[in-house]
Amino acid sequence: MKKLYFLLASLLAFSAAQAQTFTFNYNDKAVEGTTLECNESDLQATPDAVGDQIFGYEIKLAPHISVSVDLGDEIEGALDADLNVKSLNGHTVQCCAGGQCTSGTDITKRINFIEPDGLTVNLDLEYLDYTEDLDALKEEMKNIKVELTIADVFEPEKYNKSLTVYMYGGKAGVSVIENNKYFRTAQGGFSYDLPSEAVVTLYNTAGVVCAKYTLSGSGFLSADELPAGIYVFTAEGEGVCESGKVAI
Repeated sequence: MKKLYFLLASLLAFSAAQAQTFTFNYNDKAVEGTTLECNESDLQATPDAVGDQIFGYEIKLAPHISVSVDLGDEIEGALDADLNVKSLNGHTVQCCAGGQCTSGTDITKRINFIEPDGLTVNLDLEYLDYTEDLDALKEEMKNIKVELTIADVFEPEKYNKSLTVYMYGGKAGVSVIENNKYFRTAQGGFSYDLPSEAVVTLYNTAGVVCAKYTLSGSGFLSADELPAGIYVFTAEGEGVCESGKVAI
């Protein structure tokens, strides 16, 4: 009996020891620090309309946040962890990690990490709403703050990770998706590095000019004032003739 007890204790200790490192990811990139400010590209606003008349919007705020665990190079197997999702401002959120979706302001779910393909789990964190005033709701959503905590089931005080998430920061996420010779993705906009002065023009998919800038050298261009969508850009100047698409 004593041998069996010590064997079970050893197995539990081994399982707990696997929780080397937890990492939260946003858009498949590791989050540095203890806070995350999501951007406007996570917002889906579906018009509730009849013909051309819009009565309101169905809102889905769904940042792509996942959590990974590193079991260590010499350890193989599985790990159980508890995920706690706590709304710090009283907003009801939904989390579907681990299978069944749960809504509330304080949610705890069991997460199973299994090698080789299950060491990263999508949290499926969402905020759902309906509004007749989209701009007013956007301002309200800037107050949605959620604390995520993941902890090893056996040794939660030793192996854990926390992240405070501002689910709607209101900053546009920009990815240059075509011909990015002079432009690079940056938080809240995009950076540029031009060999000479150039006029940069953004068009929507209907060909309407949405913004025009005269730029030179290196710098940063904010996209905070632009609605989410696909844009065509041109950059024209001495030695510069570029066009492509950006997703905001």
